[in-house]
Amino acid sequence: MAAVILTRDVLSCDRLPAVCMCCGAPATLFLKQRLALRSPWVLMLAWFAGPLALLLFERGVARVALDVPLCPTHQHHWLKRRIFNIAAGIAWFWMFAGVIFLPSVLGKEHTASLWLGMTFLVVFWILAVLAMDAWMIGLGNIGPRGVTLRNVAPAFRDAVLDMASALRAGEHPKNSEAF
Repeated sequence: MAAVILTRDVLSCDRLPAVCMCCGAPATLFLKQRLALRSPWVLMLAWFAGPLALLLFERGVARVALDVPLCPTHQHHWLKRRIFNIAAGIAWFWMFAGVIFLPSVLGKEHTASLWLGMTFLVVFWILAVLAMDAWMIGLGNIGPRGVTLRNVAPAFRDAVLDMASALRAGEHPKNSEAF
């Protein structure tokens, strides 16, 4: 996977190139996607700290909204992450409820098993978050040069670089069928 900087000139155009960000195939749809610049560790710490901390962590997060070009195969790219986060939230609730209430139902002898199971689930969750962060498209940086996207298809990176060079040459991509 590649990284690409979407310069201010590219972002000021109506659309990004019609190339799927995930695989590089021709894009048939553009979805509005809000990308946030945060480390996966911030979200993990927020789960441990509670809902109020989650709101405080989210206040200072830099975001950018893009019309993301995708092919039909990858139109649900971000849905996987949303489903994982919702499932993780439900699992966290039931894990803590189980640690609090199950010892009174099962007896004190099963408390160690509950803590061991919870430890295993926490480790599995951390590894899953890191794996998703490694292969999902995300923001690398928001800076004065533009927005850096990471884990995009090399063909998308090349199309963005072609678009940026055309803009520097004075050609407006709205009038060009190549974009």
